[in-house]
Amino acid sequence: MVKLMWIITRILCVSTLIAFSFGYWLKPEHWLLGFVLLAIQILIYACFALALLWLFNDKLRAFYPIAVLLLGFPFLKRTVQFNSSNGDEPKKGLSVLSFNVNGFYSKVYYKSKSQDKTLKAINFSKDFDADVKCFEDFYNWDETPILGTINKIKKNNLPYFVAAQPNYILNTNQGLIGLVIFSKYPIINYRQKMFGAMGNGIIYADILYRNDTIRIFNTQLQSMGVRVNKVFNTDDYGKAKKESKTVLNGLRVGFEERFAQVNLMYEWIKESPHPVILCGDFNEVPYGYAYGKISKLLKNSFERNGYGFGFTLNRSPRFVRIDNQFFSKNLKINKFETLNEIDVSDHFPIYAEYDLIK
Repeated sequence: MVKLMWIITRILCVSTLIAFSFGYWLKPEHWLLGFVLLAIQILIYACFALALLWLFNDKLRAFYPIAVLLLGFPFLKRTVQFNSSNGDEPKKGLSVLSFNVNGFYSKVYYKSKSQDKTLKAINFSKDFDADVKCFEDFYNWDETPILGTINKIKKNNLPYFVAAQPNYILNTNQGLIGLVIFSKYPIINYRQKMFGAMGNGIIYADILYRNDTIRIFNTQLQSMGVRVNKVFNTDDYGKAKKESKTVLNGLRVGFEERFAQVNLMYEWIKESPHPVILCGDFNEVPYGYAYGKISKLLKNSFERNGYGFGFTLNRSPRFVRIDNQFFSKNLKINKFETLNEIDVSDHFPIYAEYDLIK
């Protein structure tokens, strides 16, 4: 058993080093990089588990997976953080909530008339105390009282908002809107760009805050459109094989589409004359092209003030962090939380507080 474990350890260490090398050197526009970066997360967890096992059996052999993890430190620091908790300290600075609300389960509501999931998601979104709220997969329909979400949220001291929705929707701010920014403070300018028909895109709003202007970005990058549980939750080999091909193809298309989307967002951020806070559903693990590219301009809020793994996906695969907040160097982060006790969507909300650096 020990011999087999040692063979597995060596194979895993070599595989992880190769993945790290590809992550550092493979051209970013190559779709294969997306698969490599996705694999890195699994390999890091496996190395960590083997390091723990060897520490209790043979400390010398534990050195190998530990050394590999240290060589991949830039990836490791995106995986887990141990910043001190802010506890229940009073709110400091500009507070920002970012949340993919999964359409407030409007499809479930229209199909079954069951209000439970819809009401929980809407009530949290309107009642949670934040100066700015950025929502992805947002839905509003004024003719259905329960789904008149814009007015419900605006009434809770967030009178200003801007929205971006797919071009095929003719009714302004009705149906699938996609991206919304609500603000307690006046919005003096905004810009948006949508990608296709699924609510993916970029929007920013310039808000007046303490006699200064802060540019708030909200984004949802190309979705991979896959559900891993469909592969595993079936006893039919043929169906599982078909779903696996669908997952792989969806991943490939998602990686290719996001490459262009991220480059556009990068340019918009680079051109900003104001301090920037970027929120959104990246639909990508923290080792991907989007995360790395944006990190050249902005600091990641989880890395600076988060704790633990910060997983944000409330469905399979649950061990990933695909929702993020970033901020520019002329801002300081006071607090960051992944609200993983809020089980009202297929994503968990993330929350942060920022101050301007004078």
